[in-house]
Amino acid sequence: MKFASKQSRAEQSRAEQSRAEQSRAEQSRAEQKKAYPRILRGRIAALLLLAGAACSAQVTFTEYTLPAGSSFPDTVTTGPDGNLWFTELGSPGDKIGRITPTGAVTEFLIGPSSGGITSGSDGNLWFTEYFKQMIGRITPGGAITEFSLPSGSYPWGITAGPDGNLWFTELSGNNIARITTAGVITEFPVPTPGSAPSGITRGPDGNLWFAEGGASKIVKVIVIVDSLGPITSNVSISPNPVAVNTIAALSATVDDATTGGSNVASAYYSINAVGPTQMLLTPSTAVTTQATATLAPFAQSNIYNVCVHGTDVPGNTGADACVLVPVYDPNGGFVTGSGQITSPAGADLLNASTAGPATFAFVSKYVSGNSSPTGNLQFKFKSGNLDFQSISMDWLVVTGQPRAIFRGTGTVNGTNLCNFEVDAWDGSFSGDDAFDLKITSCAGGGDRYNLPATAVTKGNIIIHK
Repeated sequence: MKFASKQSRAEQSRAEQSRAEQSRAEQSRAEQKKAYPRILRGRIAALLLLAGAACSAQVTFTEYTLPAGSSFPDTVTTGPDGNLWFTELGSPGDKIGRITPTGAVTEFLIGPSSGGITSGSDGNLWFTEYFKQMIGRITPGGAITEFSLPSGSYPWGITAGPDGNLWFTELSGNNIARITTAGVITEFPVPTPGSAPSGITRGPDGNLWFAEGGASKIVKVIVIVDSLGPITSNVSISPNPVAVNTIAALSATVDDATTGGSNVASAYYSINAVGPTQMLLTPSTAVTTQATATLAPFAQSNIYNVCVHGTDVPGNTGADACVLVPVYDPNGGFVTGSGQITSPAGADLLNASTAGPATFAFVSKYVSGNSSPTGNLQFKFKSGNLDFQSISMDWLVVTGQPRAIFRGTGTVNGTNLCNFEVDAWDGSFSGDDAFDLKITSCAGGGDRYNLPATAVTKGNIIIHK
């Protein structure tokens, strides 16, 4: 019974505290309403004094009465639609108002939260909702979206920033804050404790300026405008190569640390320029993040170009970073070839001026049950003292052109270990058989040979189905 009595008293205390807080809020709200006429009269008087001091021209006033139930219009701004937009504190709830230059008024109810208002770079109006602790967006057509703020923030003034975002003050939160046109909010603590930041605007110098009502200060905020997209790197696919009808995992690093320092908002991938498709970010909000996606199974063997790019919170899109993905069919065709080509000057990277005949012979095919092909490649270019012999095959892709591409490792002159890639054309290179060979990443340093697709002068290449 004693416990029940204590619990009852605690609940009663909480209820009384809640009623007291509600009463204080209503009293504050009532005092603000009473103050508005005086504030407005003071603002009008100041404008008249300034007008009289500046020139002797006459001033004509045209007054427009708001609809019944409206009261205390406060902040006004020019909208992107050529109308004037304003906030008003009234009953049964606060509103956002629109008035045409000819005086036609339309109101949009938002609840007890009217505050500052400004035009955004996205063609909408943005406003603060003090009591609801939200930032609101209203389209010229009247569609309203609200974005919640942390408890205790109480937003006040708002302005369009030099970076295309909206900037606002948090009177009780002692912050200024930024909200992107996509609704992403970032808060920045004001250095002076308890400064009660209130009005805010963009100055003629391109910086933000705001008032600290509780500290008797005017503060300048230099905003570094982020105009560069994030850098994408480390694009990888696993497994690689990929067998047909097999899913694959795509990952990449998206980083804005050196291109503006904004958080990464999104990342997308495309395959052979088809897309984009959105990826998952981990963490979801960070300057540097990992983008991942699961690729649907590829139905046909081919070499696919998979590209990834990121976009940061200000909306800057970075360049694509791409990786070639061979998709093979272990039950598909294979390729054989032998013959001669003319190696042009510049193909032999060690002897750039050397040209002349070169011979080749190869076979590459999948054996049932193996994920890597078997085969052999021999290439001899006597004039360049180049004798290449393959050691292993990594993958083979046979396409319907008909054409085959295979990659592996081998040695130059029996000692220098290198990678190689062959692109073999079976009558599909302008009607001719053609041979393309790259010998790269050699242990002895650098690349050794780069032969573009070259017509076969003797022999042939055959794609076997």
